[in-house]
Amino acid sequence: MSRLSGVLTAITGLMVTCALLGAGDPDELRTKAKNGDARAMLALGYAYRDGTGGVTKDERESVAWFRRAADLDNAEAYDNLGFLYLEGRGVPANLAIASGYFRASAEKGWKQGQYNHGMDFFFGRGVERDHARAVSWWESASAGGHKRATFLLGYCLMNGYGIRKDAARAVACWESASNDRDPDAWWMLGEYYYSQAGGHDVEKAKRCWEKARENEGHKQTATSADCAAAEARAAVAGERQFLKVPHLDQGWNLCGTTSASVVLRYYGLAADPEEIKRNAPDSPFGTGTAWDEINLSLQKLYGFTWELKTFPFDAKGAEEGLTLIRGELDRNNPVVIDVRGAEATGGAHTVAVIGYDRQQGVIYLQDTARYAPGVVALSEAEFIKRWNSQGFISKATGEVVRPLLLTGSSRKR
Repeated sequence: MSRLSGVLTAITGLMVTCALLGAGDPDELRTKAKNGDARAMLALGYAYRDGTGGVTKDERESVAWFRRAADLDNAEAYDNLGFLYLEGRGVPANLAIASGYFRASAEKGWKQGQYNHGMDFFFGRGVERDHARAVSWWESASAGGHKRATFLLGYCLMNGYGIRKDAARAVACWESASNDRDPDAWWMLGEYYYSQAGGHDVEKAKRCWEKARENEGHKQTATSADCAAAEARAAVAGERQFLKVPHLDQGWNLCGTTSASVVLRYYGLAADPEEIKRNAPDSPFGTGTAWDEINLSLQKLYGFTWELKTFPFDAKGAEEGLTLIRGELDRNNPVVIDVRGAEATGGAHTVAVIGYDRQQGVIYLQDTARYAPGVVALSEAEFIKRWNSQGFISKATGEVVRPLLLTGSSRKR
């Protein structure tokens, strides 16, 4: 969910840049800006951030122009400075400073700032996690017409995050957001109509899911219907298995501790992602959690650790690793892994492997960064591309490998 925080900021910036740069060249804008024109400062900030309007991309220069507009108490400038501090663009990333700028923007009534500050509280991004305050800011942004805030308000209403559960209001929010072509809204409407509370209207649910899957981000997401079908197929050792691992919504940079928590809950243990994080040494909130730090926390809280294994990032390593994963799943043990982009670049994301079907060529993952039920169905070929990491432990060598954590020791407690 956190990856969506800057989308509308970028769109708004593009609109402002086009409007103002169309009226004059960068030199004219600089003249206006130096004479105190905040809109010209904003236009230059966007232009230098994105490399548009006849200027070379320069994110430090972008920060400078947004800062000048913020000095004039401009709400849009506050929001954009928050975005740049959040992303570490032109300045060192700093979640606390980002949140401060989002708050300043939100308090002045800028709906994108209200949305972003709600994200701060929902995920614990630079502030203490507080769903009620997230809801409050999203209600304000939604009242101003911010459709993404409207969707997330619906998500909180359906799940009782920071507000009393209200399915009717949640559905109304999602219908409003779906009218703005939000694929997540279509997805959640499908989940609702499939549920008993929504009348178990399978055909209506399918229509909503089809709308959502027009967006690339949902093509690999498994619906509740997909999960029910996979669970209903009898397990056959070496051929197929599907474990009903619960879902939790992760906080900011808490994929490791949240994936650990859903696995622990599957085994019947009480588990809280933030408690695991608090007991992981040298792992402050807002940063990722190395697997050795998770193991130290598990030892302290539960009296056991999970065995770490790695396999080479090649075809043989994939074959050997998949064989081990299938065997663990056949023994009803989920496996924790890291995944990255198909090109083995970028930061890794921790998920739990919960099933497979060799006939269909599918591997099932429980991904706490997705909305409930949070299950992803990857083809084996895609899984092999994405299963890799190089920074999963505190003293990683930087070598790209296929790491996993065996969780069966959780049963021995």
